[in-house]
Amino acid sequence: MNVRITLINHDEVVVLGVATMLARHARDIEVHDPRKRPQDLVDLALHDPSGTVGAGARVLQRLVADPRLGRVVAYTNDFDPATAETHFRSGYAGYLSTALSHDELIESLRAIHAGQRVLAPGSDAAPADGEVWPGQAAGLTAREADVLSLIAAGMSNKEIARQLGVTINSVKSYIRGAYRVIDVDSRTKAVLWGITHGLRAPVVTHTESAEPAE
Repeated sequence: MNVRITLINHDEVVVLGVATMLARHARDIEVHDPRKRPQDLVDLALHDPSGTVGAGARVLQRLVADPRLGRVVAYTNDFDPATAETHFRSGYAGYLSTALSHDELIESLRAIHAGQRVLAPGSDAAPADGEVWPGQAAGLTAREADVLSLIAAGMSNKEIARQLGVTINSVKSYIRGAYRVIDVDSRTKAVLWGITHGLRAPVVTHTESAEPAE
């Protein structure tokens, strides 16, 4: 059975690109133009939340409540794995980067249509089978994985706290929990673990010495 999708709040170039790519590589997925047939039912609505700053929650509520739409998926070039938990909690069935290859996008759309919750992190390493976020299979919570991702990106505890909207003490608690799970005792080892397990690659340009969790 075909999967019918629509793109919401995306530039026409993105819509055309996705439609062309799917026509070439996935005959079972078709892009629906709501302007031509507004009453048609759609299985997946690919919404870009980055263009609805200040009104994102209201827009998402309206989309989720729309009986013509099956599942709503965040599909954006403003992709940040650290915010995945927030997106899923707000009602999105998937959180996808526009940097996905055609194979990754097709696989993600099919999985979401089948009822799975999917985080597809673009060109970075994808989570292992059955994982919603990288590191889940190792025992990390979503928040611990978020914190490790930001550590791997070179952020300090203060920057991580500001990024996630939590206290410094909460960040330290997440770090201690994550270190216990992955069995490391320094920031350097945590960065190495993150790189090899699909978390965000570091972008730091300086060398950090090993730093304990506390």
